Amino acid sequence: MTTLATDDTPAAKRASRDGLDRRGFLGAAGGVAAATAASGLLAGCGGGSTPAPPRAGRDIRLQSVKTPVDSGLMGRLLPRFERESGYRVHITTAEDVYGPARAGKADVVLSHYGHKDVHQFVLGGYGEWPLMVLQNQLALVGSPADPAHVRGLNDLVQAYRQIASTRSPYVVDAIPELRYLNDIIDHAAGNPPKGPWHHNPGLQGQAAVKYAADHQAYTLFGVTPFMVGQAQRHLQIVPLVLGDPMLLRVMATIVVSPKKVGGLNHAGALALQRHLLTSQTQAEIRDYRVPGVKEGLWWPAGRNNEATLNLPQPTAATAGTGSGTGTGGGGGKHQKTNG
Repeated sequence: MTTLATDDTPAAKRASRDGLDRRGFLGAAGGVAAATAASGLLAGCGGGSTPAPPRAGRDIRLQSVKTPVDSGLMGRLLPRFERESGYRVHITTAEDVYGPARAGKADVVLSHYGHKDVHQFVLGGYGEWPLMVLQNQLALVGSPADPAHVRGLNDLVQAYRQIASTRSPYVVDAIPELRYLNDIIDHAAGNPPKGPWHHNPGLQGQAAVKYAADHQAYTLFGVTPFMVGQAQRHLQIVPLVLGDPMLLRVMATIVVSPKKVGGLNHAGALALQRHLLTSQTQAEIRDYRVPGVKEGLWWPAGRNNEATLNLPQPTAATAGTGSGTGTGGGGGKHQKTNG
């Protein structure tokens, strides 16, 4: 089973005792975010330096983007699967999840549905049809002073209008998905006149967040990477708006196709995918909380798949098969390696 690190910092203890609601989380000025990221978010699984190869069909290699692992979510979802199925999951996290999958180093991939490589991976025959599993959370982050008074709003467009009307600094993140979302809210807000308040420095991710902090500006970013970054840098910037559905990002699993790639545990990959889509696991996703934060940052998305509506039960691994695509006996801890 996964062992999650415990958070013993005073801020996290206080948050865990009191239970932060949305407004409390947004008003924590980054302290709880940094504290939870430093320990609870970086929950570990055992590790090595390379993905483990399939061993007698009982090992499953999951190639994942970092967010579900950094947040501790996978550490919550996988132990029951391993106990009930006899499989063991080896997780590798990386920015590039589809390159290793093409090279036969993964049985199943978990990434954002809009990941830049999904289209070519599937149409190139390397992956089976993507199935949506869960959604994670973006946020509008900004200075604790919040000059536009957007803290706690559930309407991202209204927040943007207030930023524009007060000429408060705003930074466009150059990540394509975030730039696209910026364009949507800009159109929805009536394309307010731009000026010195509207910054477009061409920076992405953590660099854009630091620029925003340095300029006491607002910007959009994922909550989990924001919290991880805050654990390292402690910038004067905090999450302010989370409640708008436009801030949810869909993630999907893609089983690597044995028609294109050899040496796979295809049966195990399908079993893991089915487990993540069962109603019980979907409920666990909905109920999961990052340590010290009462507000949910993960949401189920399995109901968006036609295939989810009539799921077969996952097949337990059985001993004695040596094929890379078969099922094998055993169980144990799932392991994480960093890519």
